[in-house]
Amino acid sequence: MTSGLFRSIWFGGHNFSPYTTAEARVAPAVPAVVALVAPGRPGMAATSSVPGTREIRVRLYLDLEKDTDADGLLEVRRDMAGWLGEGAGDLRLPGVLVYSFHDVVLRDASFWESLFEEGSCELVFEALDPYLYGASGAAHGQVGATSVGVLRDGTAPAPPEVVFTASAGDGFTLGLEGSADKVEVAHTLDGTETVRVDCAAERVYVDGVAADADVACGSVFFALPPGTSEVVVTGGHDMVVYFREAWL
Repeated sequence: MTSGLFRSIWFGGHNFSPYTTAEARVAPAVPAVVALVAPGRPGMAATSSVPGTREIRVRLYLDLEKDTDADGLLEVRRDMAGWLGEGAGDLRLPGVLVYSFHDVVLRDASFWESLFEEGSCELVFEALDPYLYGASGAAHGQVGATSVGVLRDGTAPAPPEVVFTASAGDGFTLGLEGSADKVEVAHTLDGTETVRVDCAAERVYVDGVAADADVACGSVFFALPPGTSEVVVTGGHDMVVYFREAWL
């Protein structure tokens, strides 16, 4: 999924596919570990770890859609050098499906091995966000239901955006079945409002108006785990759960 041949790449919003094909190799994310000296034991003890940055090596092969003379090839290389010179952006690997890395910086680039049409060069990128993102998905609950099941293919947690119709009352609670992670909101509702909870941004909206001040202390904006899960709401119904697939 993360390594192989692609039509080419998009980087920083620029499409390289009219000029090149690409071979991409993606290294596993190496955890960033925090360690402290622990009294009474040798060495240090790991206190926490998070997914670290990820190295992506891309070899670009000149593969123009039409024959081009030496001046044309020079212009193509100049254009691509300018795009790469911007230094940072999202990196997309388009194929049958489109995968992308966010917050990517260009760390190194080789010389072109040839100045003719068979030329290639290697680019070394570093993804500061180590997750590989795929297609967006949505899970729709049944009419009147207060829960909806979600099935994901990804291997990394995915913070959802949940939209539902409020029930009349003094607020709602949204969370995952069997989990203590819940978002609790105290807000007077008449039963006609549309509520949107954006777990990635940690924001709550009622009929498009921010209701962040009504979020209870101790609320946890949750993420959908890999595989199956059940999103449950108390004080609402008719949910739609939106998410984007992510892999680590």
